[in-house]
Amino acid sequence: PTAAATAVGLFRLSGGSDVAMLLGPLAVGVILTLIYDRIEDDAAEQRRLHAAVSLAQEHLAATERKAGSIQERERVSREIHDTVTQGLASSILLLEAANRSWPGPAAREDVRSATALLRQNLADTRSLVHELASPGLETAPLPDALLKAASQYLPGVRLLVTGEPRPVPAPARHALLRVVQSAAANVALHASAANSTVTLGFLPGAVTLDVYDDGAGFDPSALGPPSDAGGYGLRAMRQRVEQLGGTFSVESSPGEGTVVAAELPTGEKP
Repeated sequence: PTAAATAVGLFRLSGGSDVAMLLGPLAVGVILTLIYDRIEDDAAEQRRLHAAVSLAQEHLAATERKAGSIQERERVSREIHDTVTQGLASSILLLEAANRSWPGPAAREDVRSATALLRQNLADTRSLVHELASPGLETAPLPDALLKAASQYLPGVRLLVTGEPRPVPAPARHALLRVVQSAAANVALHASAANSTVTLGFLPGAVTLDVYDDGAGFDPSALGPPSDAGGYGLRAMRQRVEQLGGTFSVESSPGEGTVVAAELPTGEKP
């Protein structure tokens, strides 16, 4: 309206002879109106995009919280399996053996071994509840800690070390300890092995772990999914290793023994 009134006034002042006086203000008014409308549209679009970004951020935060919760549950599940569950299963096995041979000398030795395992389980449970490291394992040199962890389930296990021993990052060390505990417990529970060996290897930029037994062996491809009856051990070991960027494998066949192998990066440049 203002532009139109201005145009009419100027046109009259020109005596009605200058059309530019009429069209100029009208054109300017139209252009300004279009610019204003475009600014309003841009502002509305910015508000819409800001709301969309805020909503996406909220969804992302919720997803991250959910993923963190799932990851934490899986971590606690692995810790319970590799310490408490495995220890209790081995203790039951020893007590059942003692019951069959009671009151002979072997029975008393089995009872003592089961008692020691249960005491270790109690310590591990307290450690897990308070988010502390495994007693006596996290501070000792890695070869000694691995031998101690395996010996809880395989008293006659051998340890071989290749390469030059060196400190490894705490997450890798913890994963190796849990893998050797779980693998040794599996040997004690299922393999009926006469001999077992833990091999720790120090490579440029990596550390390796092999747990070998000459026992019954099995077909890895025939394993069923985890259930109330068990089956979490190999899955938990693989998750531990792969979450740290490592590789995990199981080589076995019926009657041919088993090798559980893991390799973890240690961060140094080769």
